[in-house]
Amino acid sequence: MGKFVAKYPSKPFHYIYRKKNDKEKDLVADYHSVITTIGETRIFNVEYFVMDEEFLANKDMREIKDLMMYDVNNFFQKKGFTVDFFNDKKLQSFDGVFFSYKPTPALKRALPKAKGKGKAILRNNILYYVYFLGVFDREAQDFIDSFRFTS
Repeated sequence: MGKFVAKYPSKPFHYIYRKKNDKEKDLVADYHSVITTIGETRIFNVEYFVMDEEFLANKDMREIKDLMMYDVNNFFQKKGFTVDFFNDKKLQSFDGVFFSYKPTPALKRALPKAKGKGKAILRNNILYYVYFLGVFDREAQDFIDSFRFTS
């Protein structure tokens, strides 16, 4: 359905929810989330949604990447993480932002090996957020690295 593959450690669950964008109050989208959670400390997720074509037509790629980073930063800060790095990169010729987050001191005391890592990619008019959140290991890295688009 989302035209992607990723190496989830167990069978993921797919659900859809409606969400408003914080910066663009009139932008509402149906978000798809394909997620696996392991315990309370490991989340493997791909979220995607169709962007409004008129909205995209009025923005350049830098503005879209800034919106991606804003969304990612908001999400990870609410979970107790701070930015480690953001890099502009491409995946299969599509523009994106790759990112990593480290735990705040309070979270680090509770989960010393916690990390947030992923990528946000715009493919045509579909925005994908691919991320892992939790105790980072080889399985988490394989999940992030394996994400790619099909057809």
